[in-house]
Amino acid sequence: MALSGNISTVYRGWTYQISWSATQSVTENTSTIVCVHKLICDSNYALNIGKRENTCTVDGETKSFTSPAIYTGGSETITLGTTTHTVKHNSDGTRSCNISGVFNIQATLSGLYKATLTASEAITLTTIARASQPSCITYPNHTQDVGEFGDTISIHMNRNSAAFTHTVRYAFGDASGTCINAETGKSATGIETGFRWKIPESLMGLIPANTSGSGTIYVDTYNGSTKIGTKSCGFTATVPASVKPSCTFVLDDITKVDETYGSPVKGLSKIKITVS
Repeated sequence: MALSGNISTVYRGWTYQISWSATQSVTENTSTIVCVHKLICDSNYALNIGKRENTCTVDGETKSFTSPAIYTGGSETITLGTTTHTVKHNSDGTRSCNISGVFNIQATLSGLYKATLTASEAITLTTIARASQPSCITYPNHTQDVGEFGDTISIHMNRNSAAFTHTVRYAFGDASGTCINAETGKSATGIETGFRWKIPESLMGLIPANTSGSGTIYVDTYNGSTKIGTKSCGFTATVPASVKPSCTFVLDDITKVDETYGSPVKGLSKIKITVS
């Protein structure tokens, strides 16, 4: 992956070179590629030509450029022209494309030579960061024992553009849904960089035999109304001590033998156990 490079081809003593560089827009998910076309001349090959109409094609888009009249009998690098192209990246931010330039040359050296120089190469552009990565308390592992059921926790998103917004969802066992903003009481949509979420106490009913459980926070990233990706992080919540199950029991000798002897008697007493 790259944001610049050189593509070249050689014909006799001349090298046709395309020096390209790219700038990227995270919001638009595009790369703007500027191609500077050059002719690198060898000192042993003289060149005397007029203006030429040439082309450059990037990702199927062809643009023309006019090279200047050239006269040189020595080592020299001549700029032939510049073309600019915009390439749309894939939804995940990746992109590969082909750059191909054609320079029409007619050179004189002990006779007449005609040639069309073509420089071409497939390139892979640097991936544009898209979907935001959420975190609950910790970074970079994005997994944390964040608190107890009923606690309010902070969820953060490291968005890659100020234009991006998010919808935040949760999944815990068989339960799932859009998180509720603890500060507004509304669904967590249109969130920018972070918000606070109260872990629903109702989720405790999904772990009747455990004192803690793990779930997942999902963040859907949007550019306007277009969803551009989803990333997630885990969280673990524990059952508060105040709601952990407990029991008491009472023993009763229903024969009343214990009233005579002060305690139950083996073989005579019948014990009733009452649990609450």
